[in-house]
Amino acid sequence: MKLLLISPEGLHYEQEVTGFVYDSRTGQKTVLADQIETLSFFEYTQLSILSGEKSEIFYIALGYVLVKEGESKIVAKIVSKDETEASERYHQLINKAIRRDAL
Repeated sequence: MKLLLISPEGLHYEQEVTGFVYDSRTGQKTVLADQIETLSFFEYTQLSILSGEKSEIFYIALGYVLVKEGESKIVAKIVSKDETEASERYHQLINKAIRRDAL
């Protein structure tokens, strides 16, 4: 299946993959090539991309996963290979939203 990982910064990943694993709002999901069509949302999660003998890790936040017609699109506000950077950016956005709502 083709996997696309997209953020406001651009396209971070586009390749054929065996599958991927992430935590959605309703629990951990494993998506494989013959997955039924689905839409799910996530807050902050590690994304493990399974491709042949190797796997790749990204940290993603505030987005959704759309699986449709043999293609998976992951759209996220934050995408990083660095866990610390992704976590800090996520918490900054959340804190900014909390302060804005408090006004």
